Amino acid sequence: MKFHYEIIDKENYLLVVMGGEYSLEDMFSMMKAVANECSQKNYTKVFADMRLVVVTDIPVIERFSMGKGVADVFGTRVKVAAIMEARIIHRQRIGEMAATNRFANYRNFSEEEEKEAMDWLFS
Repeated sequence: MKFHYEIIDKENYLLVVMGGEYSLEDMFSMMKAVANECSQKNYTKVFADMRLVVVTDIPVIERFSMGKGVADVFGTRVKVAAIMEARIIHRQRIGEMAATNRFANYRNFSEEEEKEAMDWLFS
């Protein structure tokens, strides 16, 4: 199934629900659309739900590129909490480190950590 996403306005943040086959190109397009929506609504928080994204493996270089993309697209203004299957999170958190080393306010959480993700997003 092709990658797809829905941006849902939750009054003070955006919920982005994604599904379908993972593609780095599609992720970049989605991030730009979400950043644009944040800018239009003057929102500074995004909850990215990636639990329905189908991923077999993400090469380390793509994880790095995605983290760098998060920093480039959202900058320091938008705080992003991403929730996904635990098996998708790299043990060294390559993408998260690439984003935060560029001063992005970004964290990955496993599907069991939804409450922690929301707590972090609104802290």
